[in-house]
Amino acid sequence: MKYSEYDKSFIEVLFQIEKQLNLPKMKGLSDLDTLETNIPQLLHEWSQGVIGLFVQILIEA
Repeated sequence: MKYSEYDKSFIEVLFQIEKQLNLPKMKGLSDLDTLETNIPQLLHEWSQGVIGLFVQILIEA
């Protein structure tokens, strides 16, 4: 699925992905409070909103 806009729905998908990965500690993929890193916005820019590419990278990591 492609999210052409960086908005709340994209951030919610990041949260759900991180939750489903069931990591011992959340990594903050959807954390908007990290203004220094701005992880959600960077992920959107890097993936161009294509969630499938991003999920595959996370699975491999």
